[in-house]
Parts: sequence; C-alpha cells; structure tokens
Amino acid sequence: MANTQNPDATQRRRMIAEAAYYRAKARGFTGGDPAADWLAAEREIERQLNGHGADGWLKTLENQLSTGKERLTAMKSTVAGKRKAIKAELKKDVEKLDDKLDSLEKKLEALKERGEKATKKARQQAEKVAEEISELVQRLASRRK
Repeated sequence: MANTQNPDATQRRRMIAEAAYYRAKARGFTGGDPAADWLAAEREIERQLNGHGADGWLKTLENQLSTGKERLTAMKSTVAGKRKAIKAELKKDVEKLDDKLDSLEKKLEALKERGEKATKKARQQAEKVAEEISELVQRLASRRK
C-alpha cells in the first residue's frame, strides 16, 4: 500500500489527479477548468499531507510558489499570442502575478529564517498572498480559452 503520509512524487501526482477528477465529476464534467481543478486539488492534497508536521504550512506555501512560477512562465508565452486589447489586460494580470510571486517568495524566506518563531499573523499574510496567486492563476487560465 502507498504511503499517504509521505508519498513520493508519482504517488503525490496520482493523489492530486484523483482529487482533480472528483472535482470535475462533482460538476458533471461540464464547465470549470482542468488547470483550476488541478491547482485546487493540489492545495487540498498538500494540506492533507503537510498538516501533520510543524512545517506543513511552509511546505504548502513553497509548493504553491513553485506551481505559481510554472504557471507564470506558461502564461507569459500565452500573452504573446493574443490580440492587443486582450494582450494588454493579460499582461497586466501576468505582471500582477509576478509581483505576488515575488512577494510570497520574500515572505517565505523571512518565515524560514524565523522558523518556529514565525507568528500566526505572518503565516496568515503569506497564506493570503498564496490565495491571491491562486485566484490570479485561475482568472488567467479562464481567459486562455
């Protein structure tokens, strides 16, 4: 049986894929966005997996930062192929996402330095930025269609 407390990368991807599948199934496989389903499932699985350790929240934020950076790179190439009006709007959102990712990265570094002394407020601020990143990614993904 797979270790669900500490899965390897393949097991983790399988868990996320399954959670994303059930999200799509719950809405009858209509509407929605596969990328948004994946990101939401990834957050859900990360919370489940990392909620057991003292640094679980930090790992979750680091994973969201990494995923956000990957999405940003993909979206920058998408912006290049859009019409001028849409391109300007997308570019603005992509720049906003870039700023949010930089902000989250700085907050994570500060939180890592503090370690166990990281205040609840600082953690909540970092988590809020991560949520804003997720919302921007979802909005940008929906515009790509």
